[in-house]
Amino acid sequence: MEIRLRNSLTNAVELTATDALHVEFAGDLACPFSYLGFTRLRQALAQLETGQPHVIRWLPFQLHSDIPHWGIDFDSFLTRRFGSRDQVEPALAQITELGRESGITFDFARISQVPNTLDAHRLVLLAQDQGKHVDFIDRLYRAVFAQGLNIGDRETLTGLAASSGLDFARTDALLRGDANNMTVQAMDTNHRLQGVLSVPHYVFNARVAVAGVQDTDTLITALDYALFQPMPEIGDRANLH
Repeated sequence: MEIRLRNSLTNAVELTATDALHVEFAGDLACPFSYLGFTRLRQALAQLETGQPHVIRWLPFQLHSDIPHWGIDFDSFLTRRFGSRDQVEPALAQITELGRESGITFDFARISQVPNTLDAHRLVLLAQDQGKHVDFIDRLYRAVFAQGLNIGDRETLTGLAASSGLDFARTDALLRGDANNMTVQAMDTNHRLQGVLSVPHYVFNARVAVAGVQDTDTLITALDYALFQPMPEIGDRANLH
């Protein structure tokens, strides 16, 4: 099957059913909604009837870059953001239930620290270079939300990277230096300049954007659209977002 599409300019692009589907996913690694979005994305990709090969590109986004390197107390964070933990408990219970429906464990009682995620994002980009980022991202999310680990702690990150098959020497060198610091910050800034101010955020085949947590069926519909629908004229493209 051959599909003729238009890219974001006006050039024609030829796609076949064997071409990889390119997915860009912007998220933060201590954000429960990003975890839900990432998990549902993987489920949607697995359910595509075309069996289309795909490539997921991680785009770092720091919701709270002002958090100190060592993190901050979780209850203090909730109080600062929402007034008190009691006020946010119903929302945490709702997130826990949404996670259960998607096969995710959210155990907020185990979380004592909210981490600064800069180093974790730096490591994900390293893992992405090695083609091991998807499973590593999932491992980081489980560490935060099921185990209550502080992924701002470099020793913890080193252990998680090793358990995910990342090269130890490269992991150690990255965490001891500043590699990928500017890349993470530049990518984060670029999102905001493009109007992306919250996560998760998806872009499929550079032509269909989806914002916020969506159910799996909605993501499948958007993926199918990105694969098989003709690109509208420029004036109609807002309808895709």
